[in-house]
Amino acid sequence: MQYVLKNIVNQLSKLRLLSFEKVVILYIFITSFIVIFNHSILPNYENLILIRIGILLAILSLVTLSSIFNKGFIIFMRYAFIALSLIYWYPETFDINRIFNNMDFRIANWEQLILGFQPALVLKQIFTNRIFNELVHFGYFSYYLIIALVGFYIYYTDRKNIERYLFTLCFAFFSYYLFFVCFPTAGPQYYFPAIGIENVQAGHFPNLYQYFNQNANLTTAEKSTGLFFSLVEYSQQIGERPTAAFPSSHVGITTIILMFLAFNRHLKAVFLLMPIYLILVFSTVYIQAHYAIDVVAGFVSAVGLMYLTNISFPLFSQRFELKTFVFERVKTKTAVENN
Repeated sequence: MQYVLKNIVNQLSKLRLLSFEKVVILYIFITSFIVIFNHSILPNYENLILIRIGILLAILSLVTLSSIFNKGFIIFMRYAFIALSLIYWYPETFDINRIFNNMDFRIANWEQLILGFQPALVLKQIFTNRIFNELVHFGYFSYYLIIALVGFYIYYTDRKNIERYLFTLCFAFFSYYLFFVCFPTAGPQYYFPAIGIENVQAGHFPNLYQYFNQNANLTTAEKSTGLFFSLVEYSQQIGERPTAAFPSSHVGITTIILMFLAFNRHLKAVFLLMPIYLILVFSTVYIQAHYAIDVVAGFVSAVGLMYLTNISFPLFSQRFELKTFVFERVKTKTAVENN
């Protein structure tokens, strides 16, 4: 029996989860607990659990293959799978946070109290030029390009930091997702049409409670034929949900990426991305995806999350020696029994 146990542990000890895979698994366990605890009010909780099991098995399968064959392609697939899975996790927050009431009325009221108006409404009325509109939509869409292109840039120019880059992204993304689960905000593009523009102009922002649970479709009255306008509209129709306005993860994630580049002395990349970044920040409010307060919260949260990732990366990078763990326990048990 001890020989069999030793062989099993020897095989398992060869498996090494990468830091960002541990973050995903941690998120899976936390949100699984939330889903199971609230299963009675989540209509599709079985699917949420099954998908989590599937993603967990996929991660462990890739880790196992990597330990057996140790091929660069399989290791790359581990990175790619986690990165692509982020596409699923974002809209899924809407499937969980329906257990809470919508909080847009609070954000809109705070904005009205502080600024005296709604920038998401006013900016759209001031800047009506089609070329300007297309430029701003390019800025918003560049969010996806920046995440991917910086990843490839780090992979080919600073490969020793590629695991840390993906860990930083995963740690930040899943921190935002957990907050979105607990504090649902849809953003002006959902909330303003739901309450009526006359209410927005009057500074009256009613509580919609769980209105978006039955009214999740995004509609827009804006008509444009620009390439980036169409790309943004298409991406929102596919993956956008009334779920994650506060804080702005667009602002938060891109701020974190720029800080990551700066801390690792890729200053040319920072200067190159800065103009696009500034357009992106402006675009989040202009296209009514976010309130101005969301942008400020995105900045602040980015600084805090960057600090936490720097602390957490060494901890998540530590290899868990299963072999040592098991045999230390066996040795202790044997010593106790002999005494």
